Amino acid sequence: MNILMYDYDIILFTETWLTSDIFDSEFIDSRYHVYRCDRNRVASGRRDGGGVLMAVRRSLSAAPLALSPAHSTAAPPPPIVDYLLVELLTQSGRHILGVTYIPPNLSYDIYSTYFDYLHEVILNSSNCFVHLAGDYNLPSIKWNHTGRHLKPLLTNTQCSASQHLCQFMSALNLIQFNYIENDNGHVLDLLLSSERECTISNAPTSLVPPDKHHPPLYMQLPF
Repeated sequence: MNILMYDYDIILFTETWLTSDIFDSEFIDSRYHVYRCDRNRVASGRRDGGGVLMAVRRSLSAAPLALSPAHSTAAPPPPIVDYLLVELLTQSGRHILGVTYIPPNLSYDIYSTYFDYLHEVILNSSNCFVHLAGDYNLPSIKWNHTGRHLKPLLTNTQCSASQHLCQFMSALNLIQFNYIENDNGHVLDLLLSSERECTISNAPTSLVPPDKHHPPLYMQLPF
């Protein structure tokens, strides 16, 4: 990876394919705290793939979001969904950062469980800003510019998972900022935020070999 050439505050990866026998120091330097959720290959029933990672500069005050039954009475997502939630404390306040990977062609029930759980966690984490990124694999949503922000257009009204995402965004007053399509004309990687001043663009270079389904993105968040 080309991480040593850059000075990003936070780095997100989806589909890391990492396993417990691979150490953080093998792919990232000591400037960063690394938070990982490697795919549970036994519980998920899938032999490889999956996984998410968040690397946060050590100069920032960050820690995994402490989850307890008080945060949510909803069932947690099944092991096929890989996700991380990290709490970041800045001068502007408390931020929840999330990164998620949801494999393609999963049932509505899995999306529903994930969004319901996350909804409760965020509602019970009061007085915080929310920034959720990742590969949601919902190609049936087109994101149209409406002034400063993007509006979802469901190209397949029978896709209940896409509808649930829109309901989740509405309930938490989140906006989706990524408009950059992949080679197939879809936006699979989303940035959902409670802030209104986020920006997103093509990354100047890719830290790993680029994937035609997932162009590398550069995000600026108002910390």
